[in-house]
Amino acid sequence: MLEPPAALNVTTRGGHSLNQRALAWVWMLGLLWPVCLIAADPPAAQVPRGEQPVVTDARPVKPPPTQEQKRKVVVLTSLVIAGILTVLLMLLLWIVWWSRRTHRLLRAPLPAANRGDELWYLKAKRPPNPTADPPSPESPSPPPPT
Repeated sequence: MLEPPAALNVTTRGGHSLNQRALAWVWMLGLLWPVCLIAADPPAAQVPRGEQPVVTDARPVKPPPTQEQKRKVVVLTSLVIAGILTVLLMLLLWIVWWSRRTHRLLRAPLPAANRGDELWYLKAKRPPNPTADPPSPESPSPPPPT
């Protein structure tokens, strides 16, 4: 297989070479063109002059919607819009409540903190605890880590 010259093999931030990225685009477009062909309208049939086209697709014609069906569609659409607006209003109220609570917590004074001794590193080390048992020389030392 032929390799491109080293000057053309530029690496991107993701670690992929530009050749790999171009190959990925070609691969994706190669997968998408059949979808575009399927979604496209079929070409119109060429009918010679003087002949009537033969209808091969005899689908039943749907009757126009009645007033009752139109009313149901309007009511259903209104309910969907009202539900979406209700959810958005609840989300907005929740955001306002959460932001007020967060603002109140941020304004509250902090608890008193023990600063400790800032010059702790200048103090002398403490003597070892005299009440603690010194390690006995007879006790075996722990094995070295492996």
